Amino acid sequence: MLVLRRRANERIRLRLNGVDVWVTVVETTSGAARLAFEAPPEVQIDREEILPYEDEYRQSWAAKKLPSAADIIRPFLPRT
Repeated sequence: MLVLRRRANERIRLRLNGVDVWVTVVETTSGAARLAFEAPPEVQIDREEILPYEDEYRQSWAAKKLPSAADIIRPFLPRT
């Protein structure tokens, strides 16, 4: 584990499989730091406390039957 000390507006770059992820310290207060992450959309960034619920969320989302685009616009199309 690498431990770094950073002040507000200082940045750290993480390179993951050739992809850069930038972490910026936005502000620090008593015992807490606000961080900003800059990463491409394909990089997933999660807080540790939500990880136990991630699989449940993905399964429930996948199980939902969402309407297709055609189903959504069908009522607005002229009948032929």
